[in-house]
Amino acid sequence: MHDNKITHYSENLFEDLPNLMSLISDDYVFCCLAGYEKGKIQDCVPSTDIFSSCTDLIQNEFLRVVLWFIGLIAFVGNLIALVRQAGLEDTDRSKVSMFLITNLAVADLCMGAFLMTIAVADVYFRGIYVTNARQWRQSTFCTAAGALASVSMSMTVIILTIMTLQRVLVVMFPFTNYHLSQFYAKVILILAWTTSAVMATLPTLNLEYFDEEYYGRTGMCISVPLFSEKTPGWEFATFNFVLLPFLGSVVVIGSFFGIRYIVKRTEEFSGLRTSMTEQKLVTLINTLAYSNCLFWIPLVLISTAVLGGSTVNANLYGWTVMFLIPFNSALNPVMFTYASIKIEHKRRAEAENERELDPRIAQAIIQDIAITRIFFVIPPSRAAHLSMTSWLAASEDNFITNVDIKSLIGDIKTAISHLHKRELYHGSVDFDHLLVDDEDETCLRGFLLAKINHEKSTDLTKAEDERQVRSMQQDLNRVLQERKEVR
Repeated sequence: MHDNKITHYSENLFEDLPNLMSLISDDYVFCCLAGYEKGKIQDCVPSTDIFSSCTDLIQNEFLRVVLWFIGLIAFVGNLIALVRQAGLEDTDRSKVSMFLITNLAVADLCMGAFLMTIAVADVYFRGIYVTNARQWRQSTFCTAAGALASVSMSMTVIILTIMTLQRVLVVMFPFTNYHLSQFYAKVILILAWTTSAVMATLPTLNLEYFDEEYYGRTGMCISVPLFSEKTPGWEFATFNFVLLPFLGSVVVIGSFFGIRYIVKRTEEFSGLRTSMTEQKLVTLINTLAYSNCLFWIPLVLISTAVLGGSTVNANLYGWTVMFLIPFNSALNPVMFTYASIKIEHKRRAEAENERELDPRIAQAIIQDIAITRIFFVIPPSRAAHLSMTSWLAASEDNFITNVDIKSLIGDIKTAISHLHKRELYHGSVDFDHLLVDDEDETCLRGFLLAKINHEKSTDLTKAEDERQVRSMQQDLNRVLQERKEVR
C-alpha cells in the first residue's frame, strides 16, 4: 500500500485478511485498522503518531492533565493580565515597559489558545481518533493552532529580547535620549507581529518548499524540529524554534553580565550601592527574561542534538512540546499579575497618604524651596536635578570639591532644620535623596528630596537625621578622595 494516497476506506478494510503479517503504508491509520496495536500483525510501517494512539489524540494520561493545566493558566491567566494591565496607571517612565509586557501577554495568550485547541480536540476525538486523524491534521483548526504556536514562540523571544536591550540602554545611558520611545516601540512591534504572522502563514500557501502537512505532521499540530528525519520545511522550523531562542538566550545572558559589570562600575565610582528603589523598577522585566531563557536553553540543546543525528524518544518529545515550549506562557501572567497587584496596592497607599496630608506637611510644602532646600516631589520644571548617586554615575568627569561639599551639607542641614521645626523628620538622608543643582557656577547646591512621614518627630528621630547628615558628609569626602585618585 506504499505510495498510494488512499483517502476513502472502510474501517473493515483488513477484515478479510486473517493471515496478514506485515504492512507498509503511507499512514499509520492503516496499521490501526489492521490491528497492529492489538497484536494481529507483526510488523507495520509507519509507526503511530509520536503523541497519539489508535484511539486517542493524546495517548499519555499525565500529558493530558499537563496540557489542560498549562493551557488553562496560559489562556485565562493572560486574559486576566491584560485586564489588570488596562487598569494600571502608567507613568511616563514605565509606559514603554508596560506596553511591551502587554504585547508579551498577547503572545502568551496565543500559546494558551493553541493548547486549549489541542485539549478540546483530544476530548472530541476520544476513542475514535484513528478514523478522524487525517481529517483533524488537515483541518483549519489544526493549521490555525500551529500558526498561533509559531507566532507565539517567535514574538515571545522578540519581545523579551527588546525588553532586555531596553534595560541595557537604561543602565548604560541613563541620562541621555538613547532609550526606546513608545513610538519606536510601537513601530518595532508592528513590524514584528506582521513578520511573525506572515512567516506562520507561509506553510499554509501550498508552496513547493513545504508539504501539505507542515503543521499537521503530528496530531499536536506543531512543527518542532525534533525528528531525526529531516522533513520538508525543517530549516524553517529550526529558525523559529531553535535559532531565535538561541539568539534570544545569548542576548539575555550577555545583557545580564553586562548590566552586572556596569552596576559594579557605578558602585565603585559613586561609593554607594544601587538603592532598592531603583532595583525594584527592573525586577519584573529581569525575572520574565531570565525565566524564559531557562526554558529556551534546553529546547535549543535538545533540538541541536537531534539535528546532529541523535534520536529523541516519544516522552522527551512530548514534554518538550507540552512543557518546555508553553510553560512560560503560563508562568509569565502569574508573575505579572502578582507584580501588578503590588503596584496597585502601593499606588492606593500613596493616594491615601495624599488625601490625609497633615497640616504640618502642607505648611512645609508651600514654603519657598530656594529657602527650605526641600522637594517633596520633583516638578517637571526641576526634573533636571539628579540624585547624587545618579549624578556621580553619569560621568567620571563629574567632580566635587571641598567647597561643593560644604555647600551641599549646608543646604541639607537647612532642609533638615526646616523639617524639624515643623515636628517632621526625614529618616533616609542619603545620596538617593540628595538632589544636585549644578546651575550655580561657583559651587554645587543641594536639595533634599523629602519623604512624607505622618508621625511627629522625636528627639531620637531628629538625632538620627543629624547622624545621617554627618554620614553623608563622610561619604562625600570619600568620593572626593576616590575621584582624585582616578584623575
